[in-house]
Amino acid sequence: ILEDAVISSAKGTGDQIQQGTIKLNIYVPSIDNGTGRSVPNIGRLQDIEELNESIFETLNSHDSDYKFWQGMSPNSIEEPISNQYFVNFDIKFKRITF
Repeated sequence: ILEDAVISSAKGTGDQIQQGTIKLNIYVPSIDNGTGRSVPNIGRLQDIEELNESIFETLNSHDSDYKFWQGMSPNSIEEPISNQYFVNFDIKFKRITF
């Protein structure tokens, strides 16, 4: 199983001042702890959580009408059906269209 990233728009407005929330989930497969039992890959999850600041620097570095900022802090969440965890990034945005 490989890592995957899923981006979804949780909510947004279509007004002249567009605002909304984007969710970025990066999935990390669980690992075997040596006993045949799956456990979270804590090191990898922490590495991904540490990308938080650079994500916003990258998003805001382009000449764009959009401004991005962090909503809630990134956190790791278990996805037991697929034997994975994911890091959830909560991204807020605003665009003024006039």
